Amino acid sequence: MRGMLSLWIPPVAGIAMALLVALLAGGIAKRKSGQAFAKWIGSGVSAGPAWTLSDSWVTNIGGAGAFLGAVANSLGALQSVVSSAAVVGVTILFIMFGGAAAVAPIVYAATAKRETQELDELVGSVWGFLLAGAVTLVAVMGETATVALLVWRVSESGGERIVLVALLATGSVLVAAYSVRALVLFGAPAAPAANATAGPSRRKSLLGMAQTSATL
Repeated sequence: MRGMLSLWIPPVAGIAMALLVALLAGGIAKRKSGQAFAKWIGSGVSAGPAWTLSDSWVTNIGGAGAFLGAVANSLGALQSVVSSAAVVGVTILFIMFGGAAAVAPIVYAATAKRETQELDELVGSVWGFLLAGAVTLVAVMGETATVALLVWRVSESGGERIVLVALLATGSVLVAAYSVRALVLFGAPAAPAANATAGPSRRKSLLGMAQTSATL
């Protein structure tokens, strides 16, 4: 028997998790910066003006997840277990979350700021970086919640449901932990060295490589 799905759960879960991660990371970054809130939130991040898609695996996961989800729905994989309206709703959710992943780089670039009089000396802003990170997380967490909802509805075994949803929840926690680390890494402006030149400072990425691109 085909059933309905509570399609409000994935977007609410995605937004809630994204806000939690952004607020937690922002609080840690603010504390590490040692600056007043107004100065910190408007300052430049330790990265350039571009949110580079090739370096952002969280953004790419969001885009890939949306594509695969939409394709699976279009092939009729859910027609036998959920209503036609639910299938359409799930497809819309995946497209919406994929759009959020695509918008994140635009948000970051649009909120970049100029720190010198040079036309090419732009850096991302802290508030724009946190906002772009939150938008990216809405995409990934929302997609994960959608998959979990589908697993819970499709699976006939209670034990199988619990295991699969637990695995998805573990993945979400790992993404959240990584995202907090990345947001703090670039969201806490480093004090400039005595011999530093103008322009965005370089930091090491989570993989230990010199990086000026701000990504998750």
